[in-house]
Amino acid sequence: MPVIFLSLILAIGVVLLLWPQPLRQTLKRTGPALLIGVAALAIAIVLQYTTERTITIKALDQKNAQSEGTEVWLKDVVVNGTIYPAQEFFSGGWMVSDEYLKWRSYDQEEGMYDQITASFDVGDTIQLIFDSNQWRGKVEIHDGWKVSTLDCYKASKNGTLVCELGKMEWVIRIPGKPLLTALGGVLCAAAGIAILVRRIWRKRNQNVVSTQVQRELWLDLLKVGSAFLVVLIHTIGPAYQTLPVGSDEWVAVLWLNSIPRCAVPIFIMISGVLVLNREIPFSKMRKNLLHGVILLLFWNIFYIFLQAVLWGPKENIITSIIALPTQIGPSGHLWYAYFIVWFYLFSPVFGTMYRALTMRQRIYFSAISLFLPSALDLYSKEVLHASATISSTALAMTINYMGMLFLGRIIYDLRTELSKKVMGVGGIVLALGGLSSMVCAAYRYGIAYGTPTDQYFMETHFFAILYATGVFLAAAGLSKISFQIPALLRHMVTPLSQYSLGIYFLHCSVMWMMGDIEFAGIIIQRNGTALSGFICCVTYYVLSVVAVCLIGQIPGLKKLVA
Repeated sequence: MPVIFLSLILAIGVVLLLWPQPLRQTLKRTGPALLIGVAALAIAIVLQYTTERTITIKALDQKNAQSEGTEVWLKDVVVNGTIYPAQEFFSGGWMVSDEYLKWRSYDQEEGMYDQITASFDVGDTIQLIFDSNQWRGKVEIHDGWKVSTLDCYKASKNGTLVCELGKMEWVIRIPGKPLLTALGGVLCAAAGIAILVRRIWRKRNQNVVSTQVQRELWLDLLKVGSAFLVVLIHTIGPAYQTLPVGSDEWVAVLWLNSIPRCAVPIFIMISGVLVLNREIPFSKMRKNLLHGVILLLFWNIFYIFLQAVLWGPKENIITSIIALPTQIGPSGHLWYAYFIVWFYLFSPVFGTMYRALTMRQRIYFSAISLFLPSALDLYSKEVLHASATISSTALAMTINYMGMLFLGRIIYDLRTELSKKVMGVGGIVLALGGLSSMVCAAYRYGIAYGTPTDQYFMETHFFAILYATGVFLAAAGLSKISFQIPALLRHMVTPLSQYSLGIYFLHCSVMWMMGDIEFAGIIIQRNGTALSGFICCVTYYVLSVVAVCLIGQIPGLKKLVA
């Protein structure tokens, strides 16, 4: 535990030293936020401090190449040298038969789950005794801070496999929902105080003139929609991977998993719209770059500590922080923080390059840097049946993303020259073609190989690019419709658009802490049906919006979410 607090202090120190203003002023502005964080952590620990050690065993329905099945049979539990039947400790969820707790993928009993849980004292030395033979599969064991995978296969017909869990000296376990409640309460209180102080300050300074930048509503609508679609991607993914391939529910989830795949390319194209046609001095670039570095460090470190608090770190916390320049943190969506850093770093060069080129040269650059590599990637998959050649989570500014930035600004500039009807109709046709091609390719792969694939969903894949280009083109062509939106809705869209980046970074933490939704005895699982996954997505999004709006009211924290 001292290592965790030492790492936390180190992380806070790094953020404060990098903040783009004098240290004294930074401490003055961020002091309330730091106190809030400490208070939230203290409240969460008070809510749930336990000396219990919880062990969860999850059947993975996986096997190695030699195994003839995926069944998992748990026979005994040895606690401090004493042997007990497994059912004396582990909760229901597996079948009880012949003194075993059994899980299998076929002929399942009603109310059967893929995991079972038991609680022990922290100081107990524990061994789990599994049955082992040629019909057994793999099992995942969650033990406090650790997650391990055990293969129960053995060539012989009968045998046992012992999983040594050893002894824990201590554990502080904070479940997600109490932690979410604690953080939510503290954020509400802090935001309320901040708003009250700000109103008092404004009354004392009535002569201050507020200047607001003119915004284009259609771009704001795209950002708001893309933020929601990103939450949908990360919510529906588990159901797409776990449902039986080819079933009606899997097909529904396949569509729900494909529809939001335009979101990340649209985010990048909007960045191109906002930056490429402006001259960015190096002083502005340095300020933006510093902001990007702070976002990268803060959110990666935030998720490293959140993982440690909820489930335990996968490796030493300080080692994980030191590795951040070359290694994404515990949540894959953080790759976008690395993109932001590279984008700010290259922004003066991109802007100068774009302005120096003719429109034909810009289109040529976008075609050879974005569409040509993605088309070659599609060729390698479909014709050569090779693995993916384009990485969507590269930690450097690859040429594909450069073309995507240019594409966004090209469409924006052409909207004054092309017919709105042509752009609108053409964009819709292009979007539907890209989306349907993506769904058909993923469906065909799943049916042919009996397993789902994500290779057609990457933002640099040809189908995803066609889909996103069509959506962006249609939005640009139909941009005048946005002026017909009621004023109340426009006032809601603008702040949501400003906080879209914060929603992107924060929403996975809400998913981690919230988990499945339980209400009035009803459990809605994110990896269940398409409907339940969508309900979870809406819930995660709304909670993320509320949290980000509250954080945006607290001095010193707004730059992390806006």
